Amino acid sequence: MPELAPFPYPLTDEIARNVDLALREDIGDGDLTAGLLPAGQKRRASVIAREAGVLCGTAWFERCFKQLDPASHIEWLAADGERISANQLLCHIEGEARALLSAERSALNFLQLLSGVASKARLFADLLAGTGVTVVDTRKTLPGLRMAQKYAVHTGGGGNHRFALWDAILIKENHIMAAGSIRQALDAARTVAAASAGRCRFIQIEVENCAELLEALTAGASMILLDNFSLDQLREAARINAGHAVLEASGNVSLETLRPIAETGVQRISVGALTKDVKAMDLSMRLQETTSANKPSVWEIDPACWKKALEESTAREEQEAAEIAASRAARNNQYFTVNDRPVKFVIMPDGGMDVLALNMRSGEFERDMGYLTRCVCHEGDVDELDEAAFLERVEAIRKDLSAAP
Repeated sequence: MPELAPFPYPLTDEIARNVDLALREDIGDGDLTAGLLPAGQKRRASVIAREAGVLCGTAWFERCFKQLDPASHIEWLAADGERISANQLLCHIEGEARALLSAERSALNFLQLLSGVASKARLFADLLAGTGVTVVDTRKTLPGLRMAQKYAVHTGGGGNHRFALWDAILIKENHIMAAGSIRQALDAARTVAAASAGRCRFIQIEVENCAELLEALTAGASMILLDNFSLDQLREAARINAGHAVLEASGNVSLETLRPIAETGVQRISVGALTKDVKAMDLSMRLQETTSANKPSVWEIDPACWKKALEESTAREEQEAAEIAASRAARNNQYFTVNDRPVKFVIMPDGGMDVLALNMRSGEFERDMGYLTRCVCHEGDVDELDEAAFLERVEAIRKDLSAAP
């Protein structure tokens, strides 16, 4: 991947705060199970990726161990932002056994979560390759982990929207209503920005139709968010805008709709799912065995033993993955109507299964996992269709929508 610009927000204090809270939450008054181990025993552990993706969160991971054992040492074999493959060895950790096991869960939680976010951002960014359009995140983040998740989006190749309420102005429908009009809201925003001592990085206004877009352009808006516009509306908005303002599409964005949206003429696409609907990366940490007198065992002396154990573990993981894939494949390309609404199951590029339902107002498919159980269990008015009947139903609905006044 291309070299990324530095993350614009200082993370040292954030990492310390995140890790301190995580460890206090998990360990509390003391790890009872770690008390089974002799005090002062030194051990070595390794972390392995069980799936491909983008690594992220190494600083959080390392801080967890350093906080419990300042003398611990981590040798990284991959770096943040690097694409990693399934069964790749990521790092070796050396330190007190009690500290390694007490910090393990918190450390993996950070590394798995942030790698999952970075991997998803990379997937979206790759789909936009060649369009000149940037996928950006939102404020729909996990409480307390805003900067960590935004760093992960950045690391994966996505862009960051405003970090919080203090660094930019986004004028939404309620702000416009309270201010009196789009022009009045923009005028007030410029006054606030001028008095913010440089904190305000940009002013953006949200519009819901092309009439409001024209009003915002007339009032001098330089960044405009197009909320829940259809593809035709986005194309019309780009025509009206004629390059005057930065246009950002938001709403009804999925892996399926991302590229078509990018080709309408917008410059940015905001996706709340980058940080809100996160699949943690599958990682595992294995403590290596030791012999008596705390000496290294054959696991550390003979790399072949480690390799054999890894191969056996990998074979088991691959068998489980194959069973899961077969189960998902059985559901792929299944078509339903739920209360006459077309719904389909698809396998995503990352191997996960998704459920897409037709938006009965826009005629576009959007992600809606709420239909999964209803379709599988045939809850309510559910009919299963073949592909031809399904496509015919979708086309009929879209035709009716286009004919509607």
